[in-house]
Amino acid sequence: MKTHSFAYAYTPIVQSGHRVTAVSVVETPRSTRSPIGHLLKHYEMMAADPAAKARAHDAILARYEARRDQTMLIGYDLRIEVEREEP
Repeated sequence: MKTHSFAYAYTPIVQSGHRVTAVSVVETPRSTRSPIGHLLKHYEMMAADPAAKARAHDAILARYEARRDQTMLIGYDLRIEVEREEP
């Protein structure tokens, strides 16, 4: 529930008269686990200033006490279960 993906979905869910009852991460056939550094390196190489992008990434990692070699789940689904609010 602390992801941006959930935040994007939350407002329309509530505005449509529903409430969230559960949220879970679901691995899919396309899911993989990889060091976060691999993903960051891709975006750094694509940036106009790769060194500046790497510094920005390093600052984000430091804020969350994370490291480039930490494994992360990529290609997951976020399952949000809802129920209709009673008027």
